[in-house]
Amino acid sequence: MQLKRLEAYGFKSFAEKTEIVFHRGITAIVGPNGSGKSNITDAIRWVLGEQNTRNLRAAKAEDIIFSGSSARKALNVAEVSLVFDNSDGTLPIAYQEVVVTRRLFRSGESESYINHARCRIKDVYQLFADTGIGHEGMSIIGQNSMDHILNSRPEERRAFFEETAGITKYKTRKGEALRKMESTEKNLVRVQDIMQEIDAQLVPLAKQAEKTRLFDRLSGEYRQCEISSLSEKYDDLTTARTEKQEKKGAVRDKQAALAASIKEKETAREKTKLQIVKKEASLQKYARQEQDLQEKVEYLQAELAVRRERQSSEDAARTRLTEQAAETKEELQATKQAAQRISESLAGQAHDMSLLQDNLKEKKEEFTLTESALRDAEDALAVALAQEEEQRAHSLTCSKELAVMKTAVEFHAQGQCEQGKKQQDQETRIADAKRKTEHLQEQLTQSEQEATQFENKLQLAITVSRERKEALFKARRQHQDLCVQLKELMSRRKLLERMQQAYEGFGMAVRSVLRNEEPWHEGICGAVAELLEVPGKYVTAIEVALAGSQQHVVIEDTETAKAAIAFLKRRRLGRVTFLPLTSLVVRQPADASSLLAKKGVLGFASNLIRIEEKYRRVAEFLLGRTLVVDTLDHALAIANDTGRRQRIVTLEGELLHPGGSISGGGRFHRDASFLGRRSELAFCCKQIEDLQDREKKFRTHLEEQEALCQTAEQSQAHLVEAQQAHLVHQAELKTALTTEQAALQEEERSYRESAEQYALLQQSFAKAQETLSLQKSRVRQAEEKLAAHAKETEEKREEAADISEDVDALKQQIFAYEKQLAVLSATCEQDTVRLQDVKRRIKQKQQALEKIQGELARLQDGDKENQASIDKLTMQQECLREERKQLRQKKDDCYAEKMRLLEEAQSADQVLKKLASRQRELQEMEHQLDLQLSKIDYALEDCTQKLLSMYGLTPELAAAQRLQLPAAEVKTRLQELKGKIETLGPVNPEAIKEYEEQCKRLDFMQRQAQDLDAAKADLSALMQEMDDVMTKQFQSAFSKIQGYFQQSFVKLFGGGQADLKLLDDGEDILHAGIDILVTLPHKKRQGLSALSGGERALTVIALLFAFLTYKPSPFSVLDEIDAPLDEANVARFGQYLRELSHATQFIVVTHRKGTMESADTMYGVTTDGAGVSQVLSVKLDEV
Repeated sequence: MQLKRLEAYGFKSFAEKTEIVFHRGITAIVGPNGSGKSNITDAIRWVLGEQNTRNLRAAKAEDIIFSGSSARKALNVAEVSLVFDNSDGTLPIAYQEVVVTRRLFRSGESESYINHARCRIKDVYQLFADTGIGHEGMSIIGQNSMDHILNSRPEERRAFFEETAGITKYKTRKGEALRKMESTEKNLVRVQDIMQEIDAQLVPLAKQAEKTRLFDRLSGEYRQCEISSLSEKYDDLTTARTEKQEKKGAVRDKQAALAASIKEKETAREKTKLQIVKKEASLQKYARQEQDLQEKVEYLQAELAVRRERQSSEDAARTRLTEQAAETKEELQATKQAAQRISESLAGQAHDMSLLQDNLKEKKEEFTLTESALRDAEDALAVALAQEEEQRAHSLTCSKELAVMKTAVEFHAQGQCEQGKKQQDQETRIADAKRKTEHLQEQLTQSEQEATQFENKLQLAITVSRERKEALFKARRQHQDLCVQLKELMSRRKLLERMQQAYEGFGMAVRSVLRNEEPWHEGICGAVAELLEVPGKYVTAIEVALAGSQQHVVIEDTETAKAAIAFLKRRRLGRVTFLPLTSLVVRQPADASSLLAKKGVLGFASNLIRIEEKYRRVAEFLLGRTLVVDTLDHALAIANDTGRRQRIVTLEGELLHPGGSISGGGRFHRDASFLGRRSELAFCCKQIEDLQDREKKFRTHLEEQEALCQTAEQSQAHLVEAQQAHLVHQAELKTALTTEQAALQEEERSYRESAEQYALLQQSFAKAQETLSLQKSRVRQAEEKLAAHAKETEEKREEAADISEDVDALKQQIFAYEKQLAVLSATCEQDTVRLQDVKRRIKQKQQALEKIQGELARLQDGDKENQASIDKLTMQQECLREERKQLRQKKDDCYAEKMRLLEEAQSADQVLKKLASRQRELQEMEHQLDLQLSKIDYALEDCTQKLLSMYGLTPELAAAQRLQLPAAEVKTRLQELKGKIETLGPVNPEAIKEYEEQCKRLDFMQRQAQDLDAAKADLSALMQEMDDVMTKQFQSAFSKIQGYFQQSFVKLFGGGQADLKLLDDGEDILHAGIDILVTLPHKKRQGLSALSGGERALTVIALLFAFLTYKPSPFSVLDEIDAPLDEANVARFGQYLRELSHATQFIVVTHRKGTMESADTMYGVTTDGAGVSQVLSVKLDEV
């Protein structure tokens, strides 16, 4: 396995995405202090699962996120990825390349991924367990780590040895097994408690069952007697009902006779009222006629007024028309004078137009002559331009020839340069050939040395085969552990399901309602706790918020509630709260939006749960006004803001009531809660699914391990074949060396020929330069002639321009004359139009004058007709006044007749009132009889309903079952039975059923206890087996590390002695501390605290190298551990690194030159002006 690269973004000073590629061998990371070198070490440590922020040089977790600078804003996320080459299968995962990513947000949320799949930190620990690079190993060491190793207690120092010995995973599994055993023991205690509880319940349940049987027998007798009593009562009520109905019939006959008399009187009264109505109609008719006459009189008065007004208007019109006739005559005279002035203006304009036409003719003749001169000048300019173009073409030809010559010179120069480069390439090839020859010679020497290494590889293959067998054994043990854990979880799931089905923790009344099978049970939806689905983090808060409401029963409607309550009363089971879906009223908080915006608020409890939409009203009713807050401090702040009017619950279960009271403290065991058991059951099912998937993968892994064992055995045979192939390769190297030497001789001969060709090219280049100089002179002469021709052409162009300006001036003069002529012509046309308009107006005035005179004649004729109409209207008005006087006399006679009829109607009303009073008395008697009948009917209905609801019988069936006893004796027997039943006290109707269920449950718990005992025994055996394996493996590893530590110490210090000692006295090797004993060269043995800084560092380095010698780690990060060393020790440190780098990849953060010289690749870390680290890389073997 190899660490291929590190990718970081936002981690400490690495604000930009940074990628560092690590190669095999030693990689050195250098840079000035504060540049961010050690941040690379922290990034690797963090991804491998480091949880302690102090080990990452941070006070809190968010400190590892880039915090910004004066030139760059802070980031909100830090992410680091490590990419491993797992082609050798070191990591227990079926991927050639493994990517481990860890991400932290400033909000505190953290995420880990393995190959882009979300995982836990625990999974990262398990992935790298026993690889040598675990979070507790010595794969990553800094200066503070060295002090920790030396200063730690012997028991704490043991962790580094366990990681190297490869028993960390066993200890982890043992810890898990211990936790499982504790869980098993707790479950066993819980099962035993439940069994004791069931035993304690069985005796009273047996008594209750016997009591219930006696109650059922007495209730049967009581039922028979009560049926007889109700049937006798029903018959008595039926007889009384018949008597009342007969009395009601007699009263109705009297009412019918009285109603006929009333009807006769009412008919006579209606006739009188009809005559009154007719008289009123006649009065209204006379009133209308009188109104019509009045309107006619008013009309004639209005018409007279109109006629007189018209006469006045016509007089005014005659005056107005006379004035208009005088004005029209004056306007006619003025218009004729204007026509005379326009005619005189037209004559003057005709004379001016004649003069302008003569001047225009003269200018056009002058323009013709000037235009001819312009054409001659343009012809001369065209000749000059042709001559200039001819000279320009000659000059261009010369320039092209010059360019060709320049190209030829450049070609010769390029050929000379290429020939020089060719010679340089030949020199390079000759040098390369010499290097290849030397390299082949070195390869041949190295090949002879490698021949001796195949025996070592064969021994290594044997070791690998042994390790594969051990891995196979470990995989089988892991599979066994997994099966035990799966069996334990399945037992736990069965226990939880049984408790849920039995409604464990619910009251007896609630269980009876939920488990009964009567017809009304179809309206039962379930308990509130059954219908809710609560996310794990909110379970405690929702349980506290609901409290006893968890056992409320949700029903379809109030009818179901009535039936269930009757059932509870009948069986005397207790009380239950019902929530009918049809009648629940939900009140939403008025300030919901402002509450949700407050700090720490997670939402209203009803919005944090999942429930079917059908039951959403129940959630809103119970939890819609309860606010869920993360902490108690935030809850108290919100309570103060709202005036302590809001009900608030925290995630830990503290409850703040409206008014200021607070509930809080420890919580009961989750098993006692229905919601808690549901959450645990879901989690248990998920764990079972995960374990089943892991069990399948482990079976596949076992097969892979078996295949690896076979592969290791086959590799031994392949090594023999590889040795033969190596001999063939050695012969090929000798042949290649001979061929390369011959190629070198051929290159040297070709180089000599190229030198001769280069001399010839130099001579040709000199001749081409002389020809180029002559052509440049000819080009200059051609350019001078072209300039002369251009000057002459410019003079011709200026002359033509002057003539063109004269032509333009004449054009403008001609245009001015034409414009004046056009203006005069337009003025003449306008005056002509004006003259015609004046003549038209004269004609109109004459016609208007004639019209006014005709209107005056018409007005004189109309005045005579109007006076005749006024006289006629006055006579008609006098006739109408006489007719209205006669009509008023008829109206007064009709009114007197109407008053007489009203007196007759009033007398008839008094008689009818007396008859109506008698009729009401009879109706009251009938109403009283109806009330008595209603009471009897209600009593009959009550008897019928009781028989039907309580006993399911109709009155007819009840009469058939009636006891043949007197009513008094039946009543006495009822009292006796009621006394006996009351003497029994409260009776549990479910006692018989519960007794049977508890017996079955006791049997189930006994089987569960047996399973848990068996699981406990299996876990004990497994832990003992792991202790044996760890003891054996640790003893072997410690002995070898002890020897390697002595060797590396002597090698680094140049002498002295070192030893490792177990402080167990042979008793408990798995928990014994480890002491480090050193004796420096030429000194006495002394404690670690007495060593100097350099000596302490070198001692830790010796221990690290001992670990790496025993079990080479895939990679190791050393952060400035060479800082305390002097130059001589740095040199020995670098040499030792080189020796171990063939098996371990080293990443060294250093300032020391000697360590840098040992590196294969070097990275430089620096910072820009914004405080952001930048990385530069150099491969030293390519420099």
